[in-house]
Amino acid sequence: MTGDIYTVIDLDYKSNPEAEITFQWKRNGININNATGISYETGPDDYDVTLSVEIIITNMYGQDKKTLSVLRDPLDQESFNEQE
Repeated sequence: MTGDIYTVIDLDYKSNPEAEITFQWKRNGININNATGISYETGPDDYDVTLSVEIIITNMYGQDKKTLSVLRDPLDQESFNEQE
């Protein structure tokens, strides 16, 4: 649905204060321009797509990446149609 806000809640990565944590939100596996924050607000282009976020952790030992899929409400289509 347009206007939904998704936020990364992954305490394993937040527990290392010395690590630099960055985020890249993706639509159908493709980077979404300027979507690099811990949260992402959906827009019209996000209807009927797969959303995910890549978490990139960098510390003195190197870099680690983790991709999380966004679970969405199956009623999104009905809600989306109501807003048009």
